[in-house]
Amino acid sequence: MIEYSEDELLTGIHLKDNKVLEFIYQQYYPSVSHLVRNNNGSFFDAEDIFQDSIIILFQRLKDGNLILHCTVKTFIYSISKNLWMQRLEKKKRAPVDFSDVENYIDMKVEIGKEFIAFEKERLYQKHYLNMSKSCMQLLALVVRKISSEELAKKMGFKSGQYARKRKSQCRKTLLMKIQNDPDYKRLLDHE
Repeated sequence: MIEYSEDELLTGIHLKDNKVLEFIYQQYYPSVSHLVRNNNGSFFDAEDIFQDSIIILFQRLKDGNLILHCTVKTFIYSISKNLWMQRLEKKKRAPVDFSDVENYIDMKVEIGKEFIAFEKERLYQKHYLNMSKSCMQLLALVVRKISSEELAKKMGFKSGQYARKRKSQCRKTLLMKIQNDPDYKRLLDHE
């Protein structure tokens, strides 16, 4: 198996190099999986946490605000552990065994905002995906900043005015579902 230097790993993540990402998954995922699964988590939770950690690392590289004082492996493990602890706290479940199989850095303060951003995105997706197909399609088009007249054409509405009305109804419905979700209230408490 190919070995990578720390710089090669960071460059590979930044460039989304599949070989580097595969290496990271094969070498670093098992310790994250062990951590999550030994602490009230499932195989799916472990994959989710690991992917979120890679996304956080990628985002920091992209934004240019990553100062690494440890190995990439330690950084990913630390992010994963902190994300999982926060998720357990949110679910009001206690960890079982947080004895670390890897080096660990307490990054709770550092990743708090990123965790909240991920959870907000999950909440949005959860309710967006439960909307009617027409509202989902309409809101997907709205994100592309299409004019009301073009929106009416694409959706088969009679007029731009009706498209604006429908857009408003769909947005209002989505917002109401999100605001009535218990997770939304918990996220507000953590901001």
